[in-house]
Amino acid sequence: IYYSIPRRELTAKIRRAVLQQLFILFLFSLLLLLMMIWQGNRFFSRPVSRLVTALENSRPGSPLALPSSMTSGIREFQTIIEAISSRDEMVTRDAERFQAVLDGLDSLVYVADMETYEVLFANSVCSKLFGEVVGKTCYRVLQQGQDSPCPFCTNHLLLDEQGRPAGVHIWEFQNTINGEWYGLRDQAIHWVDGRIVRMEIGTNITEQKVGAVRLQEEKERLAVTLRSIGEGVITTDIEGRVELVNRAAEELLGCSQQAAVSYTHLRAHETVL
Repeated sequence: IYYSIPRRELTAKIRRAVLQQLFILFLFSLLLLLMMIWQGNRFFSRPVSRLVTALENSRPGSPLALPSSMTSGIREFQTIIEAISSRDEMVTRDAERFQAVLDGLDSLVYVADMETYEVLFANSVCSKLFGEVVGKTCYRVLQQGQDSPCPFCTNHLLLDEQGRPAGVHIWEFQNTINGEWYGLRDQAIHWVDGRIVRMEIGTNITEQKVGAVRLQEEKERLAVTLRSIGEGVITTDIEGRVELVNRAAEELLGCSQQAAVSYTHLRAHETVL
């Protein structure tokens, strides 16, 4: 007995069977892909997004504000959160110690950008004297009547020819706002973002300045008084070197005060030799 199936009918049935299998495989793959996307979003994308948002909204010294479902979820993310929190606490403590040291100084300290002149940092002494200056232009808030960089600004003295920090520049200046004298130490340093900025440390030396002026005035009054005395007056140091000769003593010695001082100092030097 010979039995045969038409080729067209057999091919159609095989095609339908293959298409059904492919369709089922496609549905299965699509379902598997959707499940992977859902799992990835649940256990990776969503936690990472929440973590980034928490980091952006967090403030120094405050813990990360995270939902309880995340803090008690995946162990790896919990480890990352703990590491970030520990690092944040460490950085905060270092910043607080740094701030405490600078605020404990009796000198004003501030840091300004050398190109924009923006004040980037100021300690409490500087803030008490000039108010809140961070974020403002230094020559506008630290000096009076300045609408452009100060002519006495030391920026050009703090860098070498290659634009690198050139060491400390020490000078004195009378502030135009409070009239106080300050001994200043200016230095170019590398800031936290890599740019070079100017750090200035100022110590109030007004009392020393006033004392020096008064001492000079007293010396001048003493010199005038001694020169007006009719008797010869000669003052020496403990080594016998002449320091001051009045006019009457110059006439008695037959030489000027400068000559007498130079002679005794020279003889003292020869004696030592």
